[in-house]
Amino acid sequence: MALSCAALGGGVAWACTNDASFVKTQTEDRPSGIISRAEIGNSIAVNVVLPVYEEFKTSVDALVERTDEYSRQPSPARLETAREAFKKAALIWQRAEVMQLGPAASSMSPGGAAIRGRIYSWPETNPCRVDQATVGGDFESIETQPLNARGLDALDYILFVDTDDNACPANLEINTSGAWEQLRAGDLEGTRAKHTLAIARSIAKAAAELVEAWSPSAGDFVRQLRLPGTGAAPAYATDRESLNAVFSALFYVESETKDMKLGVPAQITECSPAGCDSATEFPFSGLGRDAALANLRGFREVFRGSRDGESDQLGFDDLLEALGQKRLSDELMLALNASELAVGDIESDALQSANQAELASAYASLKTVTDRLKTQVAAVLDLETPSTVEADND
Repeated sequence: MALSCAALGGGVAWACTNDASFVKTQTEDRPSGIISRAEIGNSIAVNVVLPVYEEFKTSVDALVERTDEYSRQPSPARLETAREAFKKAALIWQRAEVMQLGPAASSMSPGGAAIRGRIYSWPETNPCRVDQATVGGDFESIETQPLNARGLDALDYILFVDTDDNACPANLEINTSGAWEQLRAGDLEGTRAKHTLAIARSIAKAAAELVEAWSPSAGDFVRQLRLPGTGAAPAYATDRESLNAVFSALFYVESETKDMKLGVPAQITECSPAGCDSATEFPFSGLGRDAALANLRGFREVFRGSRDGESDQLGFDDLLEALGQKRLSDELMLALNASELAVGDIESDALQSANQAELASAYASLKTVTDRLKTQVAAVLDLETPSTVEADND
């Protein structure tokens, strides 16, 4: 069902019809005009998604510079500088994790080009693969390596691992052939440093392609949200489909942040067939807690249609207000605030070693957010939740 709402009596009450627009009278912070689903999608794309991708690209370009310096002359100081650059880039990307639509998303999704996987493959990680590539030494062909050997998760390992052992079983060729022992006796640190640079460059290439794919001056995926159903091969047939793609991306905070990052170490969520270790994020750098907080920040930015510290723009909160559901929007934001506090109260940076009670509290607090999102908010906005999300309050 398509909805539109027009303000009656000074913009306090709202009357809804079944056409495609939301009409809002003038307020102190926004002029009068039509607010459509497409306008909301465009606002989020222009004011949040593309700027976060650009911010990430800038941070990865800086990471390439720092890893280049480290590879040229390895030293503890240069390693630490590269690590700090990695942390900055990784946490920006954690905001973008809640924005997996269009070119960032799976190739099975509308407009998907699977670029996210080239940047970050978690929970599909494999330190052994990284070590095998280090021994191989063919860093010019880094793009041919498996995704879990050349993304941010690979850098989390190779930049922070504190041993000269490898992560592979003893019966693999890297060990049985003596190749690792030979490297360890030679220049393991220098080789790892060169490998680090190659991975950073690979991520930078993917980040540049992602920005280009969304940029109005290049691939212009923003247009798919601004003008759905138009052009030669539209990714979305209607404005409801395009906004639903944005809405569905928000559920990362349920399936990944809540159920995996918090739920598994809290022993609330069952481990996947791959084992509990697969749910551990950033096990070497210890960014787990900060990554979860960045996910929640990204959620807030998409929901409100504006990045933190920027002026208020059109977002899902405006649609709820237009439909007479400002209270629901406010309650969701209050619940998100509480969730951020609960995650921030987790004492350990690494979630896999955090206090069980603190993890359980953070899980329960975030569940309040996701339950409201998939029931009340979805119903009011007439949007669908992803097929992977349970319809009830699990």
